[in-house]
Amino acid sequence: MKRKSIIDIENSKLLPSNNIEEETYTILQRLYDTLPIQNQPHHPKCFTGYSDDFLNELLKSIKRAREINIIVSFLMESGVRLLLDALEDAKNRGVVIRIITGRYLNITQPSALYLIKDRLGDYVDLRFYKYDNQSFHPKAYIFEYEDGEIYLLDHLIFQKQH
Repeated sequence: MKRKSIIDIENSKLLPSNNIEEETYTILQRLYDTLPIQNQPHHPKCFTGYSDDFLNELLKSIKRAREINIIVSFLMESGVRLLLDALEDAKNRGVVIRIITGRYLNITQPSALYLIKDRLGDYVDLRFYKYDNQSFHPKAYIFEYEDGEIYLLDHLIFQKQH
């Protein structure tokens, strides 16, 4: 089996790697952390997606929001379960919750949709994007806070890996 390698941007050399994706995200995070812009107030952190930072930020945003808009190409039960308690708390606080998902590559699991409806009922505005011959591949989480601030989180894939 051919061994994968990764370029170490900081040192301009090729490194052997067994987990090229994780090492790529680690290098990107290190580079981001060196940028002077990341220390400015109100500048969001760069979420590279290879740590729990994104989930924690998502849960904090749900807790603070007065309006939650989730627009994702698919929903999986494992990902829904990670957010469900926070979404239920938001429902109990009277937060507007909208979720739009689709059938991208037929990945959406019916159990994920049933789980959302079971816990949030008709309170959640849950919609399914279904148009033939049109791609639907967004991954955005948009929050409006009490002070009117709008916060956008965008991510590659959000699901629990087994």
